[in-house]
Amino acid sequence: MASFRGFGVSLDDEYAILEICCDWSSVESMQRRKEAREYFDLYDEQLRQLDLEYSTELGETWPYAQKSHRQLLDAVEVIRNLGDSATLKQVRQAIKGRSNLIIANISILDSVIYAALRVWLLVNFRAPENRSLGMNRPCIEWQENACLRAVLNEVFTMSTTELTLSQRRLSPHFTIANMSSICGLKIEWASTLDDHLYLDRQHKVLRIFSDRDWLLLKAEAARNPCQTRTTASTVKISSAPIPAEVYEETSRTLDLLFPSWDKPTQRLLKRKGKTFHSLYSRNRMLDLKNYPYWKDRLLELNEDIFLGPPEGWAQLWNDRRDPQKFWTFWIALAVFTLTIASTIASVLQTWATLRTSP
Repeated sequence: MASFRGFGVSLDDEYAILEICCDWSSVESMQRRKEAREYFDLYDEQLRQLDLEYSTELGETWPYAQKSHRQLLDAVEVIRNLGDSATLKQVRQAIKGRSNLIIANISILDSVIYAALRVWLLVNFRAPENRSLGMNRPCIEWQENACLRAVLNEVFTMSTTELTLSQRRLSPHFTIANMSSICGLKIEWASTLDDHLYLDRQHKVLRIFSDRDWLLLKAEAARNPCQTRTTASTVKISSAPIPAEVYEETSRTLDLLFPSWDKPTQRLLKRKGKTFHSLYSRNRMLDLKNYPYWKDRLLELNEDIFLGPPEGWAQLWNDRRDPQKFWTFWIALAVFTLTIASTIASVLQTWATLRTSP
């Protein structure tokens, strides 16, 4: 059976993807294609998941005559042109009318719409039965009479948690490199934006969305929603369904967790093959008030991981989060060790003296 990825993504396909999903003009797509290299990896991951979703017996339910990622681009265009005030019901009707599809099971059409939303917005829209394809994270469903803007406002909402000045202030040592070496934190790279900073407490795994190129170009597009772009014809770009502040704040969290000047962070990023600091870097902001969308997840990471105890002696030696406590502990341990050693030596000396005395 044919594969979504089997047809390959040609150079012309890449230009079309950048125009439709990333809001670039045809000229920008040709000039800046290399900036989207990580996005194409994420796009390919979504095609891989579609192959799994429509494998074996499910493959017969794909509503088009032939599997192709271009059908997703058509669906993205329909959704964009309707605008983020459109409901799922309206999007269904528009896609069926554009492609002349005859679909008995509406859930099949919804899966096409969800896949289109994933490649466009990189948000985990999918049916609950396919939750395992999204790393078993909660699926985002679009109710029939809800508009897209309302759904996304529920996903990306500002925190209402009230914090004192001291609670808002993060330590300068609040870095992924420190939490990895001291607290045993592991990281995974997220393929969807809504998965950013999700902490799996049981396994001490933090998921991080790291495609800064994509974040910045989406923020730029959201800041300039009245641009026009040219595909087959010139159309008006609909208003961005995710605020520019979400993309910009996500980029700032990368500076917070991976400070570009920090040597352990540089070594960590080199091991992981990540180079997002080569593109863009800001001054690091340690006040949680600067992260209204991600504040709750950062607070959870700080309280559950960063402020937690080291996992072992090696981690304890690396723990320089509080220098005063660090040196107090190790000096006390050294004094205790020397005291024990001195006591043992005194006992042995006394025993030897008694043994040799007549």
